[in-house]
Amino acid sequence: DLGPHTAIVDGDALSYAIASASIVAKVTRDRLMYKLARRYPGYGWDSNVGYATRRHLQGLREHGLTPFHRTAYAPVRTLILQPTTLDDLIAQMDETGQMNETAEMDDNARIDRAEESIPALA
Repeated sequence: DLGPHTAIVDGDALSYAIASASIVAKVTRDRLMYKLARRYPGYGWDSNVGYATRRHLQGLREHGLTPFHRTAYAPVRTLILQPTTLDDLIAQMDETGQMNETAEMDDNARIDRAEESIPALA
């Protein structure tokens, strides 16, 4: 049990603590994704940090799931629960607009590497 908590809409705009925690979480996630990209190079995690880009979905088709794929993530869950091909899944995501949601995350987009952009904490 995490104890009592309160959701704060746009909390990162209202609180330095929330904004800081958000940055720490993102940097930590990005660092983990870069490490996973070296360990599992076929998914494009160094550029898409796990979002459902075409390159990531192509990696799922070619290499299957890793122990680090979230089974609650809709495309992964669909692949596990329904006998569908990845091409069919991509077509379904295109039809429902789900690919459009992730289209902004281009496979060639670079995320500032935390080591280069965040000064060391004393």
